[in-house]
Amino acid sequence: MKRYKITDKDALPAHRWIQNQITKQGGYFPVNSIDTMGDNSQAHDTFSKLKPNDADTINAWSEKHLDKAQWKKLKNSIRAYRLKLKREDDLTLDVKRIAIKVPVYGRLKALADKRNEGLSETVEHLLSYDR
Repeated sequence: MKRYKITDKDALPAHRWIQNQITKQGGYFPVNSIDTMGDNSQAHDTFSKLKPNDADTINAWSEKHLDKAQWKKLKNSIRAYRLKLKREDDLTLDVKRIAIKVPVYGRLKALADKRNEGLSETVEHLLSYDR
């Protein structure tokens, strides 16, 4: 029974997550594979041959080699990636540039740092007093 269906959009973040787990473990990612009997070299060899954008082969590899806890972490990673993309889409704004004198920039930057804000938020805050 399939645990999860990795879609074409999810293939790259899924591949990256697995690769990161292998890297974190010094090239040894603990996998759940009955036929390898604790020998992960086959799992690693087959993973290294997978194309990062091939959802079907990544899904098949994951079904064979990941345990329930690893699947859960992989799904959470994919969800986080989707959320990040959604937030980036939501934040797409038109950006305008302005020229200000260096001392003014220094004062604005110091105020932004003091308030723990970005420059734009600080300017918006200051302009709100002008209403």
